[in-house]
Amino acid sequence: MAAVDELAHCHIILKAALQAASPEDRPAGPWALGGPRPVCPAAGQVELGLWFSSLVAPHLADRFEEAVARRVLDHVRDFLAKPSRLTPQESLSLGHQKQLTSHAGRAYHRLIADSRSEPKESEALAVARRTAGAAAALCRGKDTYVHLTAAVARVVKYLREAETRGDLSVHDFLVELDARILRLECQAAIAPLLATDTPPPELDAVLWRFDGGKGQARHFIARLRGGTLGLVTKLGARWAWVEGRRDEVLASVPDTLFEDATRTVMARE
Repeated sequence: MAAVDELAHCHIILKAALQAASPEDRPAGPWALGGPRPVCPAAGQVELGLWFSSLVAPHLADRFEEAVARRVLDHVRDFLAKPSRLTPQESLSLGHQKQLTSHAGRAYHRLIADSRSEPKESEALAVARRTAGAAAALCRGKDTYVHLTAAVARVVKYLREAETRGDLSVHDFLVELDARILRLECQAAIAPLLATDTPPPELDAVLWRFDGGKGQARHFIARLRGGTLGLVTKLGARWAWVEGRRDEVLASVPDTLFEDATRTVMARE
């Protein structure tokens, strides 16, 4: 059981989930594999909102709410597929109640409209609307946390109650949320190291992460779908992405990190 005041390494969304959970439902940790606080990309945080929405979808009140949630989440997915940001001038225009006509402006207005709740809507639909609010914040270059911390607290509430729990316990949800945040963090570290048009690898789990300076993880080893491993590290003067079998990947770890990486990966495989 984890005490909430011992969660210095937690991402803010995970911390909100842990605070909403009962003490007996909180896993002991360590969180983020015991490393520095994860830096989850903003688009990845919105993806977490889509996952949250899927977990509470069975509790939408009726077919009308199901249709509304489907429309809202389709708009979020469309935005993530072709993300765009408002310009500083467009953001200033919002304060003057101006209707924006650019691609980003139209997406923002649609997401903001989707984020507004109606009277007597279910908490399950509120999760979808919070996800739209997070996407709108991303479009404007603002923090998504206020939307997603509220959404994740609602998810925990559903999973905590026996009549709405389903097959996923609060404990398992918290463990999976931590793992998803680490995968999103690692994917963001991999993306700039891939050749143009190279599809990103599918990550099964992050096995090792190490502080690259300034309290942020920069070195990673992940297990990929299919069983091979991948490494993000600095080789000489350049950061690199290395894929291969376990021994090949570990052999590429810099000498100063080799012992920690090897011990950790061996214990978690």
